[in-house]
Amino acid sequence: MNNEGNGLKKNLIWIVMIAIIVVLIIMAVVMFKMISDNNKEEKNDKVDKKTEATAEVVEENTGVAEEESTEAIEESNDTQETTNNIAEDSKSTDLSEKKYKSLTYYVPAYFDKYVVTEETENALIYYQKASYGSLYDGHLFSIVCYSDNSYTELPNYKYIGNDGTNSYVFLYPTDVRYDMNDKAIADEYSVLSSACSNLNGYVAGDTTNSNNNNSSAQSNDYILPTSNSQYLTRADISHLTKDQLLFARNELYARHGYIFSTPKIKAYFESKSWYKPTLDSSNWTDAYFNSYEQANLALIMEAENGGSSSSTSSNDVYYYGDYVIPSSSSAYLSKSELYGMSKETLIYARNEIYARHGYIFNSQTLSSYFNSKSWYYPSIPSDQWTDAYFNEIEQANIATIIEVETELGYR
Repeated sequence: MNNEGNGLKKNLIWIVMIAIIVVLIIMAVVMFKMISDNNKEEKNDKVDKKTEATAEVVEENTGVAEEESTEAIEESNDTQETTNNIAEDSKSTDLSEKKYKSLTYYVPAYFDKYVVTEETENALIYYQKASYGSLYDGHLFSIVCYSDNSYTELPNYKYIGNDGTNSYVFLYPTDVRYDMNDKAIADEYSVLSSACSNLNGYVAGDTTNSNNNNSSAQSNDYILPTSNSQYLTRADISHLTKDQLLFARNELYARHGYIFSTPKIKAYFESKSWYKPTLDSSNWTDAYFNSYEQANLALIMEAENGGSSSSTSSNDVYYYGDYVIPSSSSAYLSKSELYGMSKETLIYARNEIYARHGYIFNSQTLSSYFNSKSWYYPSIPSDQWTDAYFNEIEQANIATIIEVETELGYR
C-alpha cells in the first residue's frame, strides 16, 4: 500500500513539473511575441515619420518645380506670341518720330512692341526685347554721338548729320546678336534688323552734311535731306502727306536751281535759304539728275499716284499701275517692303525685273502674265540670257526678294 502511495505521489510531482514547464514556455512565447510586436510598431512609426518627412520635402520641391515650369511655359508662350505677331505688325508702314539730343529720327511704329533702348553718355542703343539681357543681347543698332570724325574708321555706320559740335551716326552690329538656335527669335530679329537698315533722321541746324550738294543748307529745311545722295524706300516716304510728296518731288528739281512757274511751288521754295533759282524750264533736262535722284523721283511719283495695292483678282497680286513694283529697277528694296506680299506676288515681282529686259519665259503662267502687260516686249530667249543685262540695283533687288522668299518658306 505504501509503495502504491509513493508511486502516485511521484506521478503527481511529474505532472505538476510538466505543467509548470508548459506554462513557462507559453509565457515565454507570449512575452517574445509582445516584445516583437513592440519593436515592429516602433520600427513602423519611424518609417512612417520618415516617409511623412520625405513626402513633405517632395511636395515642397514639386511645388517649386511646378511653379518654375509654369513660369517657363508662360514665358515661352509670351515669346512665341510676340514673334508670331511681328509678321503681321511689320506690314504697317507707319513711322514713329523720335528724339535724341539734337537729332530727330524715325523708326517703324511697331518697334515699340519689340525693342528696348538703353542710353549711355554718348549713345542710344536699340535691342531686340526677346534677346535683351541674354548672352545674345539682340543689338539692332545704335545712334552714336561723336565729337570728332573717328566714326569714319568704323566698318558699318550711316552718317546722319552734325549739330555744329557733334556728329551723329547710325551704327550697326557686324556680328550675330541673336540665338540662331531659336527660330522664332531669329525670324523676329531678321525683320527688325531689315527695317533698321533703312532708318533716316536729321540734325537740327546741320551745316556740314557732306551728303548734300548744297552743303550750307540746313537738313531740317528739306523734306527729304538725303534724296539726292542715297536711295530711298517706301518706308522713308510713307509718313509724308500729299502736299509733302509734291514738295519732296519738286525739291529734287529745286536743288538744281529749277525756276518754278506754279505760284504755290514757287513761293514754297523761295522761302528756303538754300534755293537759288537759276535754271529756266526751257533749258531743263533730266540729265541734271544723278542716279539717286532719278530713282527717288520714280519712287515719289509712285506714292503720289496711289502707292497702295489694288488686286484685280483673288490671287493677291499687288499692282502699282501695271507693275508689281515700279521702282525695282531704280531703287533698292528693303525686306520690310516685301514681307507682306504673298508667294505669287513675290514670284511676279522677281520675274518682273527680267521681263523689263524682254526675257522670254518658258513658264506658261509667267508668259501669260507678262504678255498681258503693255510694257512687256519679249525679245531675249532664255538660252541667250545673261545677268549682265541687270544694273546694280536690279541685281541687289533680286537677291533681296529671293532672301525673303526663302525666309518665308516659299522656296
